[in-house]
Amino acid sequence: MDSYIRNSGECTCKVSLTAGSSSSCKPQNKYLCYLLDEFEKCSAQSNDLSKLQKDHNGSKKELTEAQREIRDLKFEKQLLSEKVAALQREMQEQKLLHSQLRDEASSEFRSLYRKAGNQEKDIDLLKYQMKMGAKKNALDIENLRWELSSSRKYGHTTYGSSDLTTEIGTSSDKM
Repeated sequence: MDSYIRNSGECTCKVSLTAGSSSSCKPQNKYLCYLLDEFEKCSAQSNDLSKLQKDHNGSKKELTEAQREIRDLKFEKQLLSEKVAALQREMQEQKLLHSQLRDEASSEFRSLYRKAGNQEKDIDLLKYQMKMGAKKNALDIENLRWELSSSRKYGHTTYGSSDLTTEIGTSSDKM
């Protein structure tokens, strides 16, 4: 319909203006030409408006989609930050456990080292005591032999045979 009005309006206005007829000079024809021009502008503007509305609707959709993506990203960021916080807490717990285990292990090793050192000292002490006991027994036996041999040589018997056995038994019990 726009094309019909344009064609008919333009033709009459242009023809009448170009022909130079008296009807073209009439204010009614000029007014009609003005109205047709305004109508064409309005129809062009309405076309532009419909394009703008389409662009606006497309932009609205894009904006809505972008807002949805932003919300999703914020939610994902929050989930990731919670996961990171949980992992950090777990890492701190693991570090604490590691340090506790390290402290316990080093303490246990120190106590085992001390025990081993004490055992070595105890073993050395027992060896020394046994060596001294063996030397004492050897000296006691040597003394008894000497007393026996000296009493036989000189004929003195201070001990009877039963006394000698008792004396040897008690000296070995003292060890």
